[in-house]
Order: sequence, then C-alpha cells, then structure tokens
Amino acid sequence: MKGIRLAAAVVGFVGVCAIRSGAFPQEEKPQEEQIEKQKKAEEKRTKTEEKSKKAELKKLAFQLVVTAEGKSELPPESRVTLTSKDECADLQDQESRLSTEGKASFHDVPECKVTLRIIIPGFETKIASVDLAKRKDPQIRIQVKVTGPPVVE
Repeated sequence: MKGIRLAAAVVGFVGVCAIRSGAFPQEEKPQEEQIEKQKKAEEKRTKTEEKSKKAELKKLAFQLVVTAEGKSELPPESRVTLTSKDECADLQDQESRLSTEGKASFHDVPECKVTLRIIIPGFETKIASVDLAKRKDPQIRIQVKVTGPPVVE
C-alpha cells in the first residue's frame, strides 16, 4: 500500500514539474489576451498620433469674395458661416458678415476641408466645400447663382 502511495506521489510530482517546464501545452488564453492588449495599445497609439496631426495643422487666414448673379452689391444682411468637416475637430464655427462688396475675412483657420454656408437675402442658402490645404491663393472667390450650386474659383 505504501508503494502505491509513493508511486502516486512520484507521478504527481513528475507531472507538476513537466507542466511547469512547458512539456505539456497550457491553455492559449494568456497569449490571446496578450495579443488583444497589444491591439488595444496600437489603436490607442494610432488615435493619439491622429490627434497630434490634427493639432499640428497649419493655421491660415484667407479672404472670401462672394458675388451674386444679377446683383452689383450684396444686401447688408448677407453673411457666411464657416464650419469644419470631421477631420478638423478643433475648428470653432465662425460667422462673418459679408460687406456690400461681398468680402469677409477669416483668421486662424486650420488648413483642412471646410464648409461655407452663404446666406444672401433673395437667394437660397448656398453651401460650398473648400479644401484649404490645396489652395495656394489666400483669396477665395465664390459666385452664387440664382439656381444651382455656387461656383468656387
């Protein structure tokens, strides 16, 4: 009887040693968990890099010149609102009145895609998209037509 207990103890000890030494494969959950942690860390790093790129966008100033089909001057209540696309999250919406000559200025605008909403009494509200990163001229000309979309020059 003592021999059986001794044999069982030896087999148990050898089994524990074999498992600890890696002779028998263990569950793969810890490895999967580690891979999942690495993926999450990479996603976090990517998001941080995207945020820093957005923060590094060059700021610029530009002048907007709007003309309206059939009008020599714009009504005094004319205005333009500048909003950002989702890639320019740090851009605050800006609104500016258009002078009777159709001029408005914007400052400290990140160099990215923006949407301009042009409101001229007597015309439908017009919307124009402009990619400021692709523009070289600090003056943007927009012609508003009675019907149809505005023309960005």
